[in-house]
Amino acid sequence: MIIAVDLDDVLSATTPAFIDYYNTIRKTDFRLEDFHTYYWHNIVGEARDDVFRLVHDFYFSPDFAPKPVIGAIEGIKKLAQSHSLHIVTSRQEEFADITHKWVNNHFPTLFQKVHIANHAHWATQGTSRTKKEICQEIGAEVLIEDNLDYIEECADLGIRSILLDRPWNKSKTPKSTTRAYSWNDIITNLA
Repeated sequence: MIIAVDLDDVLSATTPAFIDYYNTIRKTDFRLEDFHTYYWHNIVGEARDDVFRLVHDFYFSPDFAPKPVIGAIEGIKKLAQSHSLHIVTSRQEEFADITHKWVNNHFPTLFQKVHIANHAHWATQGTSRTKKEICQEIGAEVLIEDNLDYIEECADLGIRSILLDRPWNKSKTPKSTTRAYSWNDIITNLA
């Protein structure tokens, strides 16, 4: 089976690492539970472009060292034994080197390919693609994701999804989607 796996907050604990970075820079005390939406600027009360600049700075800072999500390494090793795995991330092209380095450090040889969608309105270079386009191209049968929008996009293709529970995706569980609360749940669901 071909499985598409999101990177940020599915494999990489990126949001918690950014929150730590933001709290240090801004002398605040935000927690993961505060991030109930992807529109971080609404949560922290700053202009959208200012927050985007901070995210950019975070990716290129020496502090950029998010840990793998708990259970992700073991889960991916188990899935890689009998499935073809692809990372499908909406990260921007300018973060490609950082992304490949992080993946090679934590998940060496476990993924067929890392697909960078460059899918954000603030991408500064390269061509943007949707996760739906990439999943269709690779023939994904399952998507492991934390973003409801991407799950709903891919549902149009008949792709089954597993939604990893996060504060920003609690509003609903779309059809043909199973909500998982851990990587153990993901593995059990795919067994």
